[in-house]
Amino acid sequence: MKIFPEVDIMKQVPKIKKMGYVQTMREHDTGIGFTYESLMGIKENNLKNHDFTYGGEEVECKTRRRGTSANLTMFTKEPPIRDIKDVELMKKYGYTDQKGRLGLKPDCVYGQFNPQNLSLSIDETNETISLIDSNGYKPWTWTCDDVSKKMRNLLLVFADSKKENGSEYFFYDEAYYLKDFDRSKFLGLVKNKKIVVNLRMHQKDNGTSRNHGTAFRIGSMDELMDCYEIKIQII
Repeated sequence: MKIFPEVDIMKQVPKIKKMGYVQTMREHDTGIGFTYESLMGIKENNLKNHDFTYGGEEVECKTRRRGTSANLTMFTKEPPIRDIKDVELMKKYGYTDQKGRLGLKPDCVYGQFNPQNLSLSIDETNETISLIDSNGYKPWTWTCDDVSKKMRNLLLVFADSKKENGSEYFFYDEAYYLKDFDRSKFLGLVKNKKIVVNLRMHQKDNGTSRNHGTAFRIGSMDELMDCYEIKIQII
């Protein structure tokens, strides 16, 4: 069984648009993406680096409600280069959360330190992004190789939404196929504070870490699209 299906997006995306408003298959924020991927024939798999293939190429799928001001999670990725692990990171920079646990869930941006004394730094020569504190210590580092694997090709879909009888409905009526991810433009967005890295972890009762995935987020879809050399509007 193929984990990553081959999807002819030039046929399937217009087909979904013709369905009009579709009732969500899952409540709350993740319903828009889960419903669309289900209509595309993509099964949920949290271990994947991409969602499907098109013409044999790996593609990530992202959906966006119109009118939302919330940042879009482009991907979640733990750093391949770590000087310290989750629990040590929390002990060094964390705080007691609302449930009385040791936690670390701040937004981190380039060039300014948050209350947890963490910021982002960029090494443009080596194409890396690091967590950094005010002493210059870099506990975690991501490489652009890792980012490129997640964002190489992207299907970006926009939808209108409405509520009826307590349920949400989506009309997926605009979609773009984005190819050839540009690392330098991505790093430029980090440098211009357009991309936020959100840590999402707390310590469990047994002393180990519960990490919900470190999220790279962006607010502007136009700026996200500018990270790609080729932009094809499907619908």
